[in-house]
Amino acid sequence: MTRQTPSIAPDFNFDTYLVVDEFETCSVYREADEVEANRADVIRQIIEGQFNRAVRVIAFNISEGWARDATEDIANDIMHQALRKAEQLSRPAQEFVERVLKQDVPDCISAGY
Repeated sequence: MTRQTPSIAPDFNFDTYLVVDEFETCSVYREADEVEANRADVIRQIIEGQFNRAVRVIAFNISEGWARDATEDIANDIMHQALRKAEQLSRPAQEFVERVLKQDVPDCISAGY
């Protein structure tokens, strides 16, 4: 009978979302606290305008071994959440949604520019 030693490695079985933010001279993966690198928090951060110019959202799950571009899904979620809650988008969020979805956001959630 073989005994297995319990793993001391952390469990990475969760989806992580990182935002590529664009500045004048470069694009960077923005630093994110592990507990705030989830879908809901990334959506909230984009809506609040916490990024300079979000250009891409990458989702991955180390445990499951996958990674994908989630940019369009996040942009759709932002639009639907703002419409559902009748929330006005920040200017950077509106620019992100319009750029990704290639459509204007409705006036009721527009940043007004």
